[in-house]
Amino acid sequence: MRYLLGSPFEHVSLTRRAGSYLATVVLDLASVLGMSDIFEIARNEFLAVDAEPSVVEAGDTPSQYLQHGPDLTLEPYMVYEQIWAPVDGWKTAPHHKREPEDYYLGRIGRLWDHLAVRAVLRDRHFSVSSRSLIQNSPSLDSTDSQSHLVS
Repeated sequence: MRYLLGSPFEHVSLTRRAGSYLATVVLDLASVLGMSDIFEIARNEFLAVDAEPSVVEAGDTPSQYLQHGPDLTLEPYMVYEQIWAPVDGWKTAPHHKREPEDYYLGRIGRLWDHLAVRAVLRDRHFSVSSRSLIQNSPSLDSTDSQSHLVS
């Protein structure tokens, strides 16, 4: 096994990164879904372990589709509301308020493509598009959606 994997990298010292994209995803998802209790609990837990939400922001420009683009900005520590007090029913952080009302793919009815873009890039997400996807998706409680479920 040692031959296959090599010796441990004990000589390499790693410093802990405070920036956490996972913290951003969890807090933004709780905000988009309007889950106030989850938002407050998660925010407090991330603060307790010094996990600082980091955000890559992209406007409605071609840079939103690129790994590195001239219109991208990195906010290494995004500050969220201390308590659940959203603006417009869900916006709990400055990047929510700066985000465009709608992105190009949303305007042409291709929200699922925007979801694919974020899956490929893996360093950003688009809260407005997520919210639109959730609001425009069929409810699982409706009889139409239940007829498609296989038991």
